[in-house]
Amino acid sequence: MSEANFIDRLRGLFTASAAVQLDGDYSGDAAAMEAEVHDALAAAALGAADMGVDPGPHGFLELLAHRLNVPERSLKEWEAAFDEVPTLRSVLGRKSDRVARRRWSLHRPARNLKAHRRRGLVAEVRAIEEPEHRFSALDDLTHTGELVEITEHPLLTLINKGNSYLTGFWVRWCISTYLDLTGEVPVLLDIRRVHGHDIPVQAFPVPPSWCAEKPTPQRPFYVFYFNGYRMELPPDHVMWMRIPSPANPYGRSRGLAMTLADEIDADESAAKFIASHFYQRGRPDVLIVGPGLTKTGPDGRAGNTDELERKWARQGRKGPGTPLFLNVGGEIKPSVHNLGHNMEQMQMPSLRRMGRDQVRQTFGMPPELMGVLDNGSNRSTVDAAGAIFDEWAILPRLVQLQEEFDARLLPRYPGGAALGILTFGNPVSADKEFQLKAMRAQPTAPTQAEWRNLQRLPKRRGTDVHMVKGVPAPRLDQHQPPSQGQAGTPKQHTTTEAA
Repeated sequence: MSEANFIDRLRGLFTASAAVQLDGDYSGDAAAMEAEVHDALAAAALGAADMGVDPGPHGFLELLAHRLNVPERSLKEWEAAFDEVPTLRSVLGRKSDRVARRRWSLHRPARNLKAHRRRGLVAEVRAIEEPEHRFSALDDLTHTGELVEITEHPLLTLINKGNSYLTGFWVRWCISTYLDLTGEVPVLLDIRRVHGHDIPVQAFPVPPSWCAEKPTPQRPFYVFYFNGYRMELPPDHVMWMRIPSPANPYGRSRGLAMTLADEIDADESAAKFIASHFYQRGRPDVLIVGPGLTKTGPDGRAGNTDELERKWARQGRKGPGTPLFLNVGGEIKPSVHNLGHNMEQMQMPSLRRMGRDQVRQTFGMPPELMGVLDNGSNRSTVDAAGAIFDEWAILPRLVQLQEEFDARLLPRYPGGAALGILTFGNPVSADKEFQLKAMRAQPTAPTQAEWRNLQRLPKRRGTDVHMVKGVPAPRLDQHQPPSQGQAGTPKQHTTTEAA
């Protein structure tokens, strides 16, 4: 592509994506700003051409994001907020715990299938959009033997077992936490040569604040700083996971916690104000005034106010709440004035409850999961709280991680992109109430083991049978005719071993 054509394309992309913003920000001086940015982008394009880099549309967007988008808040402050804001830690910690405890599995088509069937089977399963339907399809195909679960694989080791410092649970926990806090997380990949292939064997999620530079056409590598240590990594050694921001989907991201900046600051200020109530803060909480109260007597000795203050201190009341005694003179009667704050009048408790509820609602957590039962909660809402949170908050996060792993990790392993199906454990538990109603409609359909499982009773070793009016009957998949017992004895039915 010639330089002139490339500059024209840059001008068209810039005008289409930023003209409205320039008109609003520069009050009619958009043309000057556009020309200035065009010059800068043209210079960068020439530099990219000198380096042998083709500045296509994606390169332009990355360049625009790198040059024009700067985080408004310190990432390090948001990372530290998790350790400083109790409500944020409670809500976000619970969400990350539920995401991290889901273990991942890998399936492949059976080797006895033909090549076109293996490829078609993988494409068929990956095309299923609804997670519930995908879980069901995986179970059916595994039961029929068309899919085989892989128990040992470097990718499973990377996801489920973690690295040399963190277990798999905490690796997944850190990834989910950073995505909610800052909207992005860089995952450093330890790539080693195994059986002639360079594959990732360990993953190290690090705080986004450690990343000082992202790859550009002039400097195609990541730069990380931590405690004075500088490290440069090529792009294939970093898996950058992020939640795009609608304001600039190609720039730095913003986490869900960042939308709560004002609410978190207000709650923290309220907490510090309440804590300061227990300190003197350079002023008394009680003012006692009246005639005859003096600091010094006529002879220069200490007045009666010192004696009153000493008596107050002897009663263990020195410190916060210590009164100030003043003599105002005149005929005024002795009186007591409270200079402290009434927390109820200042609506401080309701302010803190509002901040707690705002954080909880933003992350989609039902109040019952935080032990808040003052909103008409009952046994039904308590039982349904976990399922609601898992379906609307945990499941979307796991689907996001699955797409990231499918696109950025699975293709790095031999045969993984074409013949591997990566999935996670279903976080949404079955609807026990609906299941019970369905089983009651046809009690003979479930087996004895299935009834005991619904009742949360331990499994029994031995046979598994269907129940017909309280009498054991053979399983429905049993084709052998029942044996005839002796006269005067009940029929003995043939049973099959539980799977």
